Amino acid sequence: MTATLHTSTAESSIVGTVIKTIWTPLSGLPFLLQLFVATSAFLSAWMIYNLALSPLSRYPGPLSARLGIPFWRFWHALQGDYAPALYILHKQHGDVVRAGPRHLSFADPSAMNSIYSLSDGTSSKFRKSDFYRSFQVFKAHPSIFSERDPHQHSKRRRAVASAYSMNSLVKLEEYVEDVSELLLKRLDELVETQAVTQGQGGTKTKAIQLDPWFHFFAMDVVGELAFGQSFNLLHRGKDDERFLTGVLNLSQWGAVAGCLPLLSSWILWLFPRLTGQPGGSVIGDKTTSRIQTRYAEVQDNGGMPSRPDMLTKFMEARDPDTKEKYSMKQVLFSASSVMSAGSDTTATSLTIFFGYLLDHPACYAKLRAEINEALESGNLSSPVKYAKGSQLEYLQACIKEALRLSPPISMDLPRYVPQGGAVIGKNPHPIPAGTTVGISPYVLHRNTKAFGTDAEMYRPERWLEGGEEGRKALERFNMTFGGGSRACIGKNISLMELSKIIPEILLRYDIKKPAVSPNTTPVTTASKQAGAKQPFFQGRSAWFLEAHNLYVELVPLNAI
Repeated sequence: MTATLHTSTAESSIVGTVIKTIWTPLSGLPFLLQLFVATSAFLSAWMIYNLALSPLSRYPGPLSARLGIPFWRFWHALQGDYAPALYILHKQHGDVVRAGPRHLSFADPSAMNSIYSLSDGTSSKFRKSDFYRSFQVFKAHPSIFSERDPHQHSKRRRAVASAYSMNSLVKLEEYVEDVSELLLKRLDELVETQAVTQGQGGTKTKAIQLDPWFHFFAMDVVGELAFGQSFNLLHRGKDDERFLTGVLNLSQWGAVAGCLPLLSSWILWLFPRLTGQPGGSVIGDKTTSRIQTRYAEVQDNGGMPSRPDMLTKFMEARDPDTKEKYSMKQVLFSASSVMSAGSDTTATSLTIFFGYLLDHPACYAKLRAEINEALESGNLSSPVKYAKGSQLEYLQACIKEALRLSPPISMDLPRYVPQGGAVIGKNPHPIPAGTTVGISPYVLHRNTKAFGTDAEMYRPERWLEGGEEGRKALERFNMTFGGGSRACIGKNISLMELSKIIPEILLRYDIKKPAVSPNTTPVTTASKQAGAKQPFFQGRSAWFLEAHNLYVELVPLNAI
């Protein structure tokens, strides 16, 4: 934060000089006229400074950003086309774009190491910006995700890291399998009762919308792993408590508010009142209730854990410095972090995965062949274990490729340039301290220098070419789950779920595109400007890249 204050002090000095220069000659005029003239002159001076004199004036970008108006990022987050619009800016202007008055977006792969981690393996000196405050469920208490202090983040992450390790998670597979079985049961019921829908032009088609069920599935798994029991969304078949709505709104509203940090509290107060929908408060209420219930169960059980899940590990966690056991509040903050880390990303990833697969029949046939071969050789059976699903090479390549092109976290991940400024990537010009800089996974993953000349194409084979060395070369620029020491702590939850439920679904059903889908996602403004249609399942883009309207026809394999 010192870097930010340093830059702000320099700009304040310039502003003060401008005000004195303007105000003195106006002292004899009526006050309102003085105010109007002074304000107009000040705004003009501010725009001229940003356009021609600011250290960032050398960088191209939208006119509003170059004039010092923080409009572009806010507007595109609000409109829901942030990542595609940012990609267009980079196609027009190159590797470095000024997307805000003091915000630079990078598309250069070499910038990733500068901003998010150092080559010696230590944590980056680039701190998370104030953007992340907007994602706090509990206003005065940052989560692991929204914590901006590197020391505090490292300490909190170390305290609960074992709960997120893959070794720990695979011991909880039975809980995931219970939820998976319920999802498959619900899909069986939908197959039995799926109505014939009248499509365009009189065409009839059978269609099931999968994406809501993926959201129910992912949230119920999080309930089982981190809150002691399922949230029963699959059981009820609807978000009648608007809990899931609150989780989704927190990420979307947080992205919009985060683009205007000085107004973020007001924006987050305003959204629920304008829309009549819940935000982060519903998460706080639900998680608090679940944690209190678990503590009561443990007390009734003589202090012994009622079951060996993630919540038990949070309750057993200790502060790495003081060695004191976590309080109920600390457990609550740790558990609430699992919400988005393990639910939004997983549900979106499942929709994206099947969306791309249906758009590429040859890839689907290849994956189907791999699963059939594993089944016949005895290397795969139901319920699918993570150890088996993770060994299906083409499945893993399809997962990586889908999430490369449509990463669930698609916005640029802003960081403050540290005190003293920094040279980032191949850009030769020092960036002033306090500037926010970031890389969008959506943009970077389309960079031909990182992923080849066909970077805009869906081609899972790229992850298998060149063997282990070829895969590692691509992984260097893979930001699906963020980058550096602040990468998503819930990554393993998502990977475990994907590796289990995808083959489980494909063992039971043949999946087809319906002749006509009842709904299609409209092409965003940014897509129209680029002259390219977005995938049919891709929706709004702010913090998360939403995916919905995934209508499919499910054909039970025992019926083929």
